[in-house]
Amino acid sequence: MSNLLRMGGFFLLFLPSCSVSPGLQSRIRVSRPMRGKAWLFTRDKPKIKSRIGEAVVTGLCKGTPELDVSVTISPRNAARAQRLAERYPQVEIGLDNQEVLDRSDIICIAVTPDRVEKILSELTFRPDQKIVSFISTTTLQELRALCSPASEVFRAIPMPPIAKRAGPLPVCPEDSEGSIVGLFEPLGEIISVEQEDQLKILMSCASIMATYYELINVISKWLYSEGLPQKIAMRYTGALFDSLARDTIEASFVESEDMFDTLVAESQTPGGLNEQSLRKLKGNGWFTQVTETLQKVLQRVRGTAANEYGSDESTAV
Repeated sequence: MSNLLRMGGFFLLFLPSCSVSPGLQSRIRVSRPMRGKAWLFTRDKPKIKSRIGEAVVTGLCKGTPELDVSVTISPRNAARAQRLAERYPQVEIGLDNQEVLDRSDIICIAVTPDRVEKILSELTFRPDQKIVSFISTTTLQELRALCSPASEVFRAIPMPPIAKRAGPLPVCPEDSEGSIVGLFEPLGEIISVEQEDQLKILMSCASIMATYYELINVISKWLYSEGLPQKIAMRYTGALFDSLARDTIEASFVESEDMFDTLVAESQTPGGLNEQSLRKLKGNGWFTQVTETLQKVLQRVRGTAANEYGSDESTAV
């Protein structure tokens, strides 16, 4: 852990708002999971639509934190800021954005793309500050210009499960000093990439989140339609997919590029039920549609294709 984090006096600026091709030969670094690290699960109703800034603050402060951090948040969204300050003793509310910025060493920015220039252009940054942007479309070059003279600027893609300290957290570029990784590593798997296009590819993959939930939803409702009690249908489906996800996590750290292929092969027996389901879905082009959809999303994220779902320019995950 860096001296910056050990010394305390560590602040974050969140600006919550109404929402959150080069070659690919450079190194991609993935932090290995901490064995024995607890994922924080609660029986509260899932808050899938929670704001990204709030999810990150929750992940930093919830449970037994590995880091001794102080979090200063913007007062722009008064209700959300007050809720976080009342919930976590580490959280304080600044008087305004500039006052929060003046107290901060690392600044995390979560605003919609259409407001970023107006908000950041009104602030004065310091050369020693580190900037972490959760904004979906604003590039590193644009951020460096808006946050000058602060020169260390990063982009990250946190997802809602970060509030439970679960899931991947892509960061670009790689953090040579380790202070950004040291801050966020307890929240999930840090995926460090050097090129912004690699970050865009990962962002496109994250667009499958709603599809994943819908698949579980459809299966659960089918179980219910076949006569199982709804609670049993939901708990079985959730537990099943949780166990399968754990297998993929373990497989991803095996030194073999075909481990996912191995999982597919080993989960089937000749003439068995899994083989039947897989063959049927493949025959219907289901998996081809998945890759075609991801490609279209990537084109939109790269700005090489129009948004077919409206005029909104935002590509928030």
